[in-house]
Amino acid sequence: MLVEFVNHASLIVTAGNVRLIADPWLEGKVFHDGWDLVARSVMTFEDFKDITHIWFSHEHPDHFLPDNLKKISPEHRRAIEVLFQKTRDKKVIRYCRGIGFGKVTELRPQTWIKLDDQMHVMNCPNDTNWLADSWLCVRSPTGTLLNLNDCGASDKLHAIKKFVGEVDVLATQFSYAQWVNNYDAVQRRVEHDRDVLETLKLQIEVLKPRYVIPFASFSWFCTEDNFYLNSEKNKIRDVCEYIRQNSKAEPIAMYPGDRWIIGGRHETASAIARYERDTEQIADPTLRPRTQRERVDAPILIEAGQSFRRRLNALTHPLLVRARLAWRCYHNRAAFRVGRLANLAKLAMLHVAPARLFVTDLGQAFTLDLSRGLQPADAPPEACDIRLPSASLLYCLKFAWGGETLYVNGCFQENDNWKDVASMAYPDRFFKYCNLLRRADLGEDIGWRATFNAIMRRLGRRRRRKS
Repeated sequence: MLVEFVNHASLIVTAGNVRLIADPWLEGKVFHDGWDLVARSVMTFEDFKDITHIWFSHEHPDHFLPDNLKKISPEHRRAIEVLFQKTRDKKVIRYCRGIGFGKVTELRPQTWIKLDDQMHVMNCPNDTNWLADSWLCVRSPTGTLLNLNDCGASDKLHAIKKFVGEVDVLATQFSYAQWVNNYDAVQRRVEHDRDVLETLKLQIEVLKPRYVIPFASFSWFCTEDNFYLNSEKNKIRDVCEYIRQNSKAEPIAMYPGDRWIIGGRHETASAIARYERDTEQIADPTLRPRTQRERVDAPILIEAGQSFRRRLNALTHPLLVRARLAWRCYHNRAAFRVGRLANLAKLAMLHVAPARLFVTDLGQAFTLDLSRGLQPADAPPEACDIRLPSASLLYCLKFAWGGETLYVNGCFQENDNWKDVASMAYPDRFFKYCNLLRRADLGEDIGWRATFNAIMRRLGRRRRRKS
């Protein structure tokens, strides 16, 4: 089995007549121009002429990027089969069919699929949350590669081992990939990335691979608002050393364009040195420019806020929308240590607290709620839940995935009192609105029957815990 590294979370596996590429992100910024690739890709869109299959782990743009897919020539697309997990919304499947890929196949979970006499694959979603990522195992006579990308799956590792058997190569994420607290929360980010390494160690202990390819973390936070998040990210040299010291597996660091036959030699040191040169360039904005945001005026934000409010209320019956948000507010108030009786009283009244936002480049506070949408407020920054640029707020209001994008690209700061409450307590006052839209966008049923069934399941779990 030949493994070729494309970039970030993308690699090509070749066996027999199959050349399968995973999660191709070749160029361009993603997550509202909040992430960029650390290294420049060697692979070009013309090289897709030799690709037989594309597998996408999930629809985040660092894995599934329509702008890149459209740059593959129609002729090459017609010769490629797309593989993707079964989802409720079918958006990825419909999109790939719509732009003319030759064949689009939904993969049944935990089922071996024959692509060729020399290659079989198994895909399974890691559905521990509503943004289901998935993993892929590729099996050939000369080796087995398990691509966990950034789905973690730490609570499913024994089940995965049972499904796939012996693993020669594990490809897995090695650093955080989202907002991890404010500028000054350095120790929190250090601890978070230490946990990432502990997860990697657990993956190796359970899956017992001979080799580990650390990947899916070769991106950098590329705006002035989120650049600070790069400082505490795990470095590839340290990760490889950690793997050597804490396991019997051999780390294989791969740079764009690198090729490696499983079991053969690989120049990991050379790849590490090249990444370190890239990191030095990223520190200099004259060499690697950072995203510059344009200011959005308040009237445009207010108009977008009204549209956002209307879309929320149109998801299902407005009373049910309020009830779902009130339930999130109940948990949010618990994080602020509100008394149980007082909290239950507010829940009974379906009280939904407004989000308080401070738009940094306008120097203006706003509130967001179900009744009035987005409205200016007379409040200082320290009284608001989060601080963010106007362009980021507009993106959240315009797109169902906007709140998720903001969380991943990290272009915000939470209230400075965050250390006194549970993690994400302040941001959740805003994200609860965004997440409800996103759940519906992903095909989740949020109607009366689905809500009733969810309540019954929750009550059932509570009874089982008490018994």
